[in-house]
Amino acid sequence: RYITPHSYFWAEDGTDVNESDMKSLMDTFENEIYPTDREFFGSEAIPGIDNDPHIYVLYAHDIGSNVAGYYNSSDTLNPQVKEYSNAHDTYVLGSTQDLGDSYTYSTLAHEFVHMIQNASDRNDVSWMNEGFAEVGVLLNGYDVGGADWFYIQEPDLQLNSWVDSSSPDFSSHYGQSFLYLTYFLDRFGKEATQALTNNPENDLPSVDDTLAQLNITDPQTGNLITADDVFMDWA
Repeated sequence: RYITPHSYFWAEDGTDVNESDMKSLMDTFENEIYPTDREFFGSEAIPGIDNDPHIYVLYAHDIGSNVAGYYNSSDTLNPQVKEYSNAHDTYVLGSTQDLGDSYTYSTLAHEFVHMIQNASDRNDVSWMNEGFAEVGVLLNGYDVGGADWFYIQEPDLQLNSWVDSSSPDFSSHYGQSFLYLTYFLDRFGKEATQALTNNPENDLPSVDDTLAQLNITDPQTGNLITADDVFMDWA
């Protein structure tokens, strides 16, 4: 339905599409979200499994209850390996999602970070992957949908754990991960946070390793700052 230099927009047959909203969304993705996420987090795999640099955005029915959209890394695999792979770098947006709604924009900003992470650090843990995707939403100037507020109401959660979407704490975990990583960004800056996103270690050891590699020390004690120190100061 629409083409930009880095994307194709596809709509499932029978789906109502507001042409003006679609074009505004995909032009914003092209001119603002795409360069902002790439500048901070790095590049998606180019040209990818299909030898085409375009990202496929599929606007489709019945993608799951309360799901605005998602990125599935298995779509980057050959269908001979993963039978139902789309064999393209693909996002799916639910057709119940208003293309003109700001949350749709934030969804694309979030999911594009996942696409980049799949190329740069695909085996990291969920809380960091999701937290950084929410940081991508913030960097693009969008709201994270109240996940931070949900966490503040019930803050007694384990940071480095994750739950499935059926859990009543699901949104709170997003908020917790987002707030921890935005604190890291505020305290240590852009370069340190970019180093953390690309650190080959996983989970909290990647925080320790990043801080150690950058020799980030406590100005009062001269000791290296650790992930535990960051958590205690943030909490």
